[in-house]
Amino acid sequence: MNMVNWKAVQLLGPALRAPIYIAIVLGTSIVVADTEGTYEGKLNTGRSISFQVRVQGTPDQIFRLWISPDGIKSFLGSGSNVDPKVGGLYEIDFGLTPDGQVAGPRNNRILRYMPGRALDFEWTMPVFAEELNVDPLPTWVEIRLEPFGKNGDQTLVRLDHYGFGEGPQWDKCYDFFEQGWFDILFRLKLNRTFFVFD
Repeated sequence: MNMVNWKAVQLLGPALRAPIYIAIVLGTSIVVADTEGTYEGKLNTGRSISFQVRVQGTPDQIFRLWISPDGIKSFLGSGSNVDPKVGGLYEIDFGLTPDGQVAGPRNNRILRYMPGRALDFEWTMPVFAEELNVDPLPTWVEIRLEPFGKNGDQTLVRLDHYGFGEGPQWDKCYDFFEQGWFDILFRLKLNRTFFVFD
């Protein structure tokens, strides 16, 4: 059974824990391709990771964090190569491996690009499961942004990671990304709570 590290959430204290609003949902979403993006080779396997978090900032501000170099550095990775359009690259750097190679997903393509509303992109499996990175890449991430709050100065961010298969390597990847996306959205929450980069 895959579970969120709730001990980490409990350690945050009520002031930070209460507004995180995390939901893990397995296989409840249906993906429908539209003219905004292409999902060739993608299959909703019924096994997905879903999180929601409420953050300070408008949907347009939060969208810019996901696509701009400075925004990405503020919560997601140490660098990026993003071509902000459908079909453009979405590559994130997570530092260097012990042998000096850049760590992070490569050759991911943007599937949907709707400023202030939605961003979908392919996502590669980690180094320990490179054999799962077939062409086309089987998994993808969907980000949805909705205005929230009385003044619309907050955003409800929903992240869904689709396409996980079955088997030991897929199980390891699922656990890896369940923790990874939780950490990334927590950093986004902290970024928008204590530091504002607009």
